[in-house]
Amino acid sequence: PSSDQPSQGDTYTGNYYDGISSTATGLTLLSELRELIVSTHDTYTSYGDCGGGSSKLAKTDADPNNKSNILLFYSRASVSNSSSNFNREHVWPKSTGLWETSGGGADMHHIRPTKNNINSSRGNLEFGEVSNGSEVKQDGYLGGYKSGSTFEPLDHVKGDVARIILYMFV
Repeated sequence: PSSDQPSQGDTYTGNYYDGISSTATGLTLLSELRELIVSTHDTYTSYGDCGGGSSKLAKTDADPNNKSNILLFYSRASVSNSSSNFNREHVWPKSTGLWETSGGGADMHHIRPTKNNINSSRGNLEFGEVSNGSEVKQDGYLGGYKSGSTFEPLDHVKGDVARIILYMFV
């Protein structure tokens, strides 16, 4: 791994969470985490910042092997960072009515680049396990599986999805 990437076995030694009670649970823990996030959040992005080319996604999702490409969220495919090659996925769907394209709807942790068809096929489906579902793919890139009202991302993305949903919920 490069020097800016943690290696396996690294332990968090910062003090960001020092104000969170080690015994907090339930709504108390949720409230403490929310207060911490809100009080330390000092960089706000616009929905336009989440587009292609010179956008922040071109930096946050850059392919380390080709800096003019980005890695798509579900498939991890490397594509040119031109906005014609991907669109912006709200991991927590806009259709829930909680946000549109500002505030949480433009949060860089929440907006991920995906292939257009994978994004539309995922739509507002809930995340979960799918058995005997159909593949969700575009241009040969597999992004997950769907069945009924459920979408299952590939294993290498499930932890990211869980962290994003938790962050947005908090």
